[in-house]
Amino acid sequence: PPRSTLFPYTTLFRSVLVAHEPPAWQLLPDSKRSSAIRSLEDIVETFRRDGTKAAFQKFATFAAIDYADREPDVVLPQPTPQIEANMNFFFLNDALGVNNYRLDLAALKATPTCIVAAGGRSSHESPPHRCAESLAAKLGTALIEFPGSHTGWLLRPKEFGVKLFEVLKASAAY
Repeated sequence: PPRSTLFPYTTLFRSVLVAHEPPAWQLLPDSKRSSAIRSLEDIVETFRRDGTKAAFQKFATFAAIDYADREPDVVLPQPTPQIEANMNFFFLNDALGVNNYRLDLAALKATPTCIVAAGGRSSHESPPHRCAESLAAKLGTALIEFPGSHTGWLLRPKEFGVKLFEVLKASAAY
């Protein structure tokens, strides 16, 4: 679309943050937090020992990613050197970084930005989804359910996009 079409939406949505299954382990009960941390440590160790594919298979289980839960016309991306480089970076730099990160809940509650806690419809039992549930409770808001799982944006892009637009539009009036 031409820039003039996008600009009003950019302006409209600038103060909304959708936190889709944030890996904020501090929000989980102690036993669930410890389990999530150990799981990510195991995933990274699997990456170091067995490589990207083996680690991502474990990560998909951890995050309740179901590749069969997708829109009929979605074609799964084929592995490329760039995708592998991105996954390698994720496992070497990002995956364990979340284990020690702590949200400043007071600052989140005080911000003028509308924070929408969101979770995937098919990932209810995953640690990231449970974090989203807890974030919504801490913020005193409802959890917004999105199509798919942790990767609904990839496997259900049309439905996810429609839902995201609805949430952004409703939240912009916040």
